[in-house]
Amino acid sequence: MKLQDHLIYANPECFVPALPPPVTSAGAGTEEDEKRMKQELQRWFDVISSNPILIRDEEIMLFVESDFGVRNKLGRKSC
Repeated sequence: MKLQDHLIYANPECFVPALPPPVTSAGAGTEEDEKRMKQELQRWFDVISSNPILIRDEEIMLFVESDFGVRNKLGRKSC
Protein backbone atom coordinates (compact mmCIF):
# COMPACT_ATOMS: atom_id res chain seq x y z
CA MET A 1 0.00 0.00 0.00
CA LYS A 2 2.88 2.37 0.75
CA LEU A 3 4.37 1.65 -2.67
CA GLN A 4 1.08 2.50 -4.37
CA ASP A 5 0.77 5.72 -2.35
CA HIS A 6 4.34 6.69 -3.24
CA LEU A 7 3.69 6.11 -6.95
CA ILE A 8 0.51 8.19 -6.87
CA TYR A 9 2.13 11.18 -5.16
CA ALA A 10 5.53 11.02 -6.85
CA ASN A 11 4.08 10.60 -10.34
CA PRO A 12 0.83 12.58 -10.54
CA GLU A 13 0.94 12.49 -14.34
CA CYS A 14 0.56 8.69 -14.34
CA PHE A 15 -2.40 6.42 -13.74
CA VAL A 16 -1.66 4.10 -10.82
CA PRO A 17 -4.30 1.37 -10.51
CA ALA A 18 -5.76 0.38 -7.17
CA LEU A 19 -4.21 -2.64 -5.51
CA PRO A 20 -6.39 -5.75 -5.57
CA PRO A 21 -8.29 -6.50 -2.36
CA PRO A 22 -6.49 -8.77 0.16
CA VAL A 23 -9.15 -11.49 -0.15
CA THR A 24 -10.84 -12.80 -3.29
CA SER A 25 -14.33 -14.23 -3.67
CA ALA A 26 -12.81 -17.71 -3.34
CA GLY A 27 -12.59 -17.22 0.44
CA ALA A 28 -9.65 -16.29 2.63
CA GLY A 29 -6.92 -18.88 3.04
CA THR A 30 -8.02 -21.25 0.29
CA GLU A 31 -5.72 -22.43 -2.49
CA GLU A 32 -8.01 -20.80 -5.05
CA ASP A 33 -7.82 -17.52 -3.12
CA GLU A 34 -4.02 -17.64 -3.19
CA LYS A 35 -4.01 -18.42 -6.93
CA ARG A 36 -6.40 -15.57 -7.73
CA MET A 37 -4.49 -13.13 -5.50
CA LYS A 38 -1.23 -13.94 -7.30
CA GLN A 39 -2.93 -13.41 -10.67
CA GLU A 40 -4.42 -10.08 -9.59
CA LEU A 41 -1.10 -8.84 -8.18
CA GLN A 42 0.65 -9.91 -11.38
CA ARG A 43 -1.86 -7.85 -13.41
CA TRP A 44 -1.17 -4.86 -11.15
CA PHE A 45 2.60 -5.19 -11.64
CA ASP A 46 2.08 -5.65 -15.40
CA VAL A 47 0.26 -2.31 -15.58
CA ILE A 48 2.91 -0.56 -13.47
CA SER A 49 5.80 -2.06 -15.42
CA SER A 50 4.27 -1.18 -18.78
CA ASN A 51 4.38 2.53 -17.90
CA PRO A 52 7.76 4.02 -18.93
CA ILE A 53 7.64 6.64 -16.18
CA LEU A 54 6.61 4.36 -13.32
CA ILE A 55 9.09 1.62 -14.19
CA ARG A 56 11.92 4.16 -13.78
CA ASP A 57 10.71 5.31 -10.36
CA GLU A 58 13.45 4.68 -7.80
CA GLU A 59 11.09 3.02 -5.30
CA ILE A 60 9.82 0.58 -7.93
CA MET A 61 13.38 -0.29 -8.90
CA LEU A 62 14.31 -0.90 -5.25
CA PHE A 63 11.18 -2.99 -4.71
CA VAL A 64 11.73 -5.15 -7.78
CA GLU A 65 15.43 -5.63 -7.18
CA SER A 66 15.16 -6.40 -3.46
CA ASP A 67 15.26 -9.98 -2.24
CA PHE A 68 13.49 -9.24 1.04
CA GLY A 69 11.14 -12.06 1.90
CA VAL A 70 11.97 -14.12 -1.18
CA ARG A 71 11.52 -17.83 -0.59
CA ASN A 72 13.21 -20.61 -2.48
CA LYS A 73 11.34 -23.71 -3.69
CA LEU A 74 11.94 -25.49 -0.38
CA GLY A 75 10.01 -22.78 1.44
CA ARG A 76 13.01 -21.42 3.31
CA LYS A 77 13.93 -17.75 3.27
CA SER A 78 16.88 -16.84 1.11
CA CYS A 79 19.91 -15.30 2.76
